[in-house]
Amino acid sequence: MNFPSSQVDEGDFQIHPAKDSNHKDLAFSTSINISDDMYGMENYYTKEILEHFALNPNNLFLICEYNKQYFGHIFLLRLKMPVYQKVLQFQKDLLEIEDHDIAAATEQGAYFFTGMFTMNDKALSLLFVRLYADLILNQDHLSALGTVMIKEDAETMARNINMKKVGSQEELIAYSGYLKEIFLNEQVIKILFSS
Repeated sequence: MNFPSSQVDEGDFQIHPAKDSNHKDLAFSTSINISDDMYGMENYYTKEILEHFALNPNNLFLICEYNKQYFGHIFLLRLKMPVYQKVLQFQKDLLEIEDHDIAAATEQGAYFFTGMFTMNDKALSLLFVRLYADLILNQDHLSALGTVMIKEDAETMARNINMKKVGSQEELIAYSGYLKEIFLNEQVIKILFSS
């Protein structure tokens, strides 16, 4: 969507952890519906699984609100490095991820995008500001950022975040980037400073 954000006050936007948001059910449903349209329902989570992962403080599940209305979300799992590599190499399905696959705060891990949607550029910018703040704060224990997407959506997002293709299977493409590559990215710097 392209809600006009140039005339709105940035202070009316707020970013909340999903577990603390009144819009978590809508965010989970939206994420599932998008994945259902893109990949088929059998390839994605249920609301109960998303809510379970959102409660884990090591994962990053954020919801953007504008005047207390849902305006977008970004969901990332903090996977242990061997699990992260297996997911990117299509050796482990996302539906097989369990609690013991999530990296602890003091353990080396990588963020894996499991869902993202925003209604405008302002919400996207603010969610990315929060994501990058988290990456900077946790850079000693986070190595990379990655995702698996269908081709037409993957290329633009991967290029904007400075991730590179690391594998593919049928219509799915795996992308990953080390944090130093993610941080040194002109497009993301523009996003961060446009908010």
